[in-house]
Amino acid sequence: MHSGSTVIRSMLVDTGRLSAFDDGWLCWKGRDHRDSTIRLDSKVSVMMAIKDHIGEPWRMVVGDEKGRVMIFSIPNLELIETFTTDDSPIRSLCAAGDSADRLLAGTELGSIYHLGTRVPGRSICLFNVDSAVTSLHRSGDRIHLMTGWSRHVKDWRGENISDSIGGRRRGLAALPI
Repeated sequence: MHSGSTVIRSMLVDTGRLSAFDDGWLCWKGRDHRDSTIRLDSKVSVMMAIKDHIGEPWRMVVGDEKGRVMIFSIPNLELIETFTTDDSPIRSLCAAGDSADRLLAGTELGSIYHLGTRVPGRSICLFNVDSAVTSLHRSGDRIHLMTGWSRHVKDWRGENISDSIGGRRRGLAALPI
C-alpha cells in the first residue's frame, strides 16, 4: 500500500476494521492490534461480515470488480474460498441461508448468483434483472433486491412477487411492513 492510496470501502465490526484501497490492498486493523494486509489483483466493490455461532465477526466476504466473491478469515486475511460469477462487478452480497455456507451475490449486469461449497458447481445464476443489483436481502423463500430506486421482491426462480418504484408499490402480493 503506497502513501497515495485511497480507501474505497471500509467496514467496522466489534473486533476491528477492514479497509479496501484503490490500488488493491485489503487491510485488517484489529482492536487487539493483530493487523493483516494482503494485495488483491482487482478493486473491492462490496464487503460483508459473517458472524460465528456466538455473534462475533468470523469471516469477511469481499466482492470485486472482476465478478469474484472471496471469503477471508479474520484477523489473518487468509483466503478461505473464492467463487466466480459472470465477470461483472459484484455490487451486493447477503447470506442465502441461516449459516455462512451459502451466499447471494448481485452483479452490475443484473445477475443474481447463489454461491457456496454446497451449491452445485459452487455458483449458479438464479435469474437476471434489467440493471445493477445494488442491494440484496433474503427473507425465507423471498429475495428482496434494489436496482437504483426500484425495489423488487422475487422468488428463487426470479418470479416477481412485488415491485416498488420510487417509493410507490406496484404489488402482485401484499408484503408485511
